[in-house]
Amino acid sequence: MNQKLKVTLVGMLCVTLGILGGTVPVLLQHEGVLTRISSVKNLPLPNSDQEDILWAKKIIENQGKFILWFRHGEREKWTGTVTVFDHFDTSSQYGEFQNNWQPAVCLTPKGIAESQIVGKTFSVLKIRISSVVTSPSCRAKETALNAFGRFDYKWLEILHPTALTTQDQIKFKKILKSKLDNLIKKTNWAEGPIAVTGHGNTLQFYKDTLFKETEVDDWAVNELGFVVIEVTDQGLIARHSYVDFYEFANAVLEFK
Repeated sequence: MNQKLKVTLVGMLCVTLGILGGTVPVLLQHEGVLTRISSVKNLPLPNSDQEDILWAKKIIENQGKFILWFRHGEREKWTGTVTVFDHFDTSSQYGEFQNNWQPAVCLTPKGIAESQIVGKTFSVLKIRISSVVTSPSCRAKETALNAFGRFDYKWLEILHPTALTTQDQIKFKKILKSKLDNLIKKTNWAEGPIAVTGHGNTLQFYKDTLFKETEVDDWAVNELGFVVIEVTDQGLIARHSYVDFYEFANAVLEFK
């Protein structure tokens, strides 16, 4: 073997567990160029990776009616007080939001760039989006604009429940369900899935109201991770979560 050829296994090295007979993706590095190989015999592909590939292909090929619920891109971590800043940022009843408060609620330069790479990835994969719905928070709107170039709807009810009173949480989840039902009825699914840019815990808080069924184990997606929701005749089913966006992209992007 050429000494310049370096093989790096991606993910868990399953041979150490003595499990043979499947495949695992690898990266081949040759003279500084990485090439993703889809399979190597006798190494099993972890179930999570199989699911990543399965749902990515369904989205790319528009095999169904899907809502892609994204968590916003990176913001500065103003832990705790961010819930207060979000309240003032998303409400018009308190007057102008001060400029020096923007870092608490808006994207960082990294968050902007990573949102743009989401849009670039979707463009390369020829994934069209029928409509874009955003939370009114600065970071969610900026995520929508940088990833998809627009937002068509701005719903206060998508705001993370940790910024709400218990009474507002009860009210908002019912309104959100109604708004989703109405949008679903008028969506032309041939134009692609619905994209939502929101927050990390909204679905987890409201899942009993929103979903007929859930198959998602990990609701705690990182920034720009997303949940795949399928629209069925029986109701909404949460099918899969990409904890990080790269889990989606790395499942389908290949060097030509």
